[in-house]
Amino acid sequence: MQQTVNATRMQLTTFRRRLKIAERGHKLLKDKQDEMVKTFLQLARESHQLRSRLQQQLAEASRYQQLAALTTGQEVLQHALMLSNNQVEISYRPSSILGVSVPELEVEGSAAKASFPYGFAETSGNLDQSLTRLAEAFPLLVKLAAIEKAVDLLADELERIRRRVNALEHILIPRLQQNVKFIEMKLDEMERSNIVRLMKINEQREKSQQTH
Repeated sequence: MQQTVNATRMQLTTFRRRLKIAERGHKLLKDKQDEMVKTFLQLARESHQLRSRLQQQLAEASRYQQLAALTTGQEVLQHALMLSNNQVEISYRPSSILGVSVPELEVEGSAAKASFPYGFAETSGNLDQSLTRLAEAFPLLVKLAAIEKAVDLLADELERIRRRVNALEHILIPRLQQNVKFIEMKLDEMERSNIVRLMKINEQREKSQQTH
């Protein structure tokens, strides 16, 4: 690489400018990477907490449903569940986290409220509790889906930034530093050679003057 570099002051200025730009870009990317890692870890923790809450809600819903089946019978329970005609609407809008486009999901209206379309005389309060837990779990599920998608997208972006940082840190910046050092060395050699040449010319001139 160094053998193909023209050792001129113009080239030295060019490489120094490119090196400065590369180092500034490396710092900006590292700062962005550090900030994105913090956000990624924060979302990962939030995802873990939401998943735990969701699992708890679903476990309670399942427990109440089992109790309802014991008290009312499986056939009555299935019939009561089939009567439900709830329609759920989820709103979507794009959002941005540190320049990364992520989805923002939200359950609309009263979709998170449980409805009981069956006769209370035929069922037990356990079924009501089960449906209530499921209704409360649904917004958590939607939010969890959005957060986990954001985590995946941030992970992809972090990988891209990591590759760019490594390319700058281990390839481009060292190469530019080598080129700058190479040109500086060559220019120093040329300057020393010129000084020696001028000294010899002066020496020869003085000798020539002395002989005349």
